[in-house]
Amino acid sequence: MSRDLSIYLQADYAWGKTKHIFFTRLVDDNTAQNMKAWMTRGGYMKGWGLGENEGDYTENMLFAEIHRRAPLKGAVLLSQRFRTDFRWIGYDAVFSYRFRYRVMIEKEYKTRSSSIVPYLNAEVFWDSRYASTIVTRVRAIAGTTVVFGPRLAWEGNITYQYDPHYNTENLYALNVILHVFFQKKNKKPPAPAN
Repeated sequence: MSRDLSIYLQADYAWGKTKHIFFTRLVDDNTAQNMKAWMTRGGYMKGWGLGENEGDYTENMLFAEIHRRAPLKGAVLLSQRFRTDFRWIGYDAVFSYRFRYRVMIEKEYKTRSSSIVPYLNAEVFWDSRYASTIVTRVRAIAGTTVVFGPRLAWEGNITYQYDPHYNTENLYALNVILHVFFQKKNKKPPAPAN
């Protein structure tokens, strides 16, 4: 059994209108906005191996994503994501890059004080370290995100991953993720002229 710790710092920007109005969870539960059709995300990740595997894994990664989001009937959200990762893996910091495509479906259930969002997704990877292979990894995830208060959310999921280049070809994992949100405040519109 191996354990890893990863810390992400990222920024998002969303734009465009969707065909249907769709309300989604926000940092502030007292506000709602129409779902934007497109979103970009960029960021940095630092990862370490923990415990008995402490020396086996270290990684620095820059990543960029573009998302296309489409509301469906029944307040279900379908999203597609294309992502590229620029990675420096190991203590020798060997550079590689990979491309990832993910499709995800999710639905939000609101309570008075929180938001619960179960989801399913599937993702395929191509990695420059194994350039002769068209698809180098396949991953499927089922999970739930629970938003508590204006700035925190917990996420738990079960992951299955098939990767013939990894030590464990068929990997099963339980993940617990803490999300901390920071939101830019919008400026108030100017008062109308008399």
